[in-house]
Amino acid sequence: MKLLNYQRFLPRKYPTETQRLIRELSKHEADFSRILDSRF
Repeated sequence: MKLLNYQRFLPRKYPTETQRLIRELSKHEADFSRILDSRF
């Protein structure tokens, strides 16, 4: 959910880098939440 804030507030000068960064962050966040779910 924090990723939406990043997407909203990141500068629009670098749309491709921003989108790639958002994709990477969301992918890692999904992996992280999956690890947490499997642990608890």
